[in-house]
Amino acid sequence: MTKLHNLCTLVALFLATSAMFVEVGLAFQAAGPTPPELQVHISPDEIAYVHNCGKKLIHDCGRKIFASIFREVDLNDVCCHNLVYLGKRCLDTTVKGLLSMPMFHKYSARALPRSEAIWNHCT
Repeated sequence: MTKLHNLCTLVALFLATSAMFVEVGLAFQAAGPTPPELQVHISPDEIAYVHNCGKKLIHDCGRKIFASIFREVDLNDVCCHNLVYLGKRCLDTTVKGLLSMPMFHKYSARALPRSEAIWNHCT
């Protein structure tokens, strides 16, 4: 039950981001099922961490960061600065959390390197 509650918390954190996902669609398509080495899982402690670091997002940077990772949209300077303020661990854990959800598993092969590229661009 706790795991379900934690997953709901993670989903609620990214509700606006998910709305954008549905609204504009995804820029790339998966090529079949996710290989086991790309499947990720997130612990309850990691979900709590994402919840806390997500509170520090400003403006609509959560949506823009999501779009940068999953739609390969450029991230503006304001959101880059916000992302750096949140830290690499926050980005990595958030992406890991999203990719642990069945609807996002199939995007692991592109989302993981893209999140790394965004971090490198912003720093």
